[in-house]
Amino acid sequence: MNLQDMFNKYDDQKKLVKSDYDKMTEKRDIIINEIREDENVQSFDILNLGSYKLKTGVKYKDNDYDIDCGLFFANKNNLSANDLKNDVYEAIHNNRTKKFNTKCLSAKYQENGKGSFHLDFPIYFKDGDNFKLCDGKKDNVEFVNSEPRKLIDYLNYESLEEKLLKSYKRMVRLLKLWKSKVFSHSKVDSVPPSIAFNITARQYFENASSINDIDYLIDICAEIEKQFDDNDELLFLELPFSETSENVYYKILRDDDYVEQYREKLDAFKNGLIYARDCQSLDSACKELKKYFPDFPQPDKEKSNNNPRSNQGRYGY
Repeated sequence: MNLQDMFNKYDDQKKLVKSDYDKMTEKRDIIINEIREDENVQSFDILNLGSYKLKTGVKYKDNDYDIDCGLFFANKNNLSANDLKNDVYEAIHNNRTKKFNTKCLSAKYQENGKGSFHLDFPIYFKDGDNFKLCDGKKDNVEFVNSEPRKLIDYLNYESLEEKLLKSYKRMVRLLKLWKSKVFSHSKVDSVPPSIAFNITARQYFENASSINDIDYLIDICAEIEKQFDDNDELLFLELPFSETSENVYYKILRDDDYVEQYREKLDAFKNGLIYARDCQSLDSACKELKKYFPDFPQPDKEKSNNNPRSNQGRYGY
């Protein structure tokens, strides 16, 4: 057993599987039917988005994973963005926690008295081949040009060779698990968005060769570091297909301390990964990784090798 085996084992333990997605789909359909049955809501189509569509969801300790499902309206009644979004919000029943967010509407489920997964519904106006997102807080919503279909196709990266595609999506899951560990006590606006990990990993895998998870992660951390240093604007990553060059880090940029915290946590993570990669024992490597990944598995003594990467070397897989 080597370090790549441990990453494979960890991913198997933490990734959402079909039964998890089926459960969330059932809850999604209940809310969608509520919205469809409301007499004040026009007819609409749906499109699965985010980790739900990409299959990059992970099992967090607090079970707070989510579904992203876009609602697409032809807006036959020519409603304002504010009215369109508010009508959908009011159509979601009050027997669950719901929230009016800037980019979407959210509904949260509870199980056994504890918070469970939540569903995010971005609201779009579809005008032919053009899409506009209902963007803004309650009573201050406007239409903003958006390309959700192009973005999800881009992030899904179906043209990538199968082995690399699996690695790409595994990297996204690992980065999200790292975030859940090291930002667990941070303010919401200071936490890097998962879309940033998706975009950076997607860009990295355009030129990636087949190596192993620890080296992929080190390289991707280096790519994230460039988002601090290679741009005139501190911490910048553009959302693909955004006409306004939207920065996905807009929330973190509200406070310089948030930017510095992200930089420090990222630097510690990369150094920890390098230390784990270069450890002479698998035990030591896994103990180091446990600092950055919740519940990272520890090797069975009788199965572990002294060298965490075994004889597969840097370019083994």
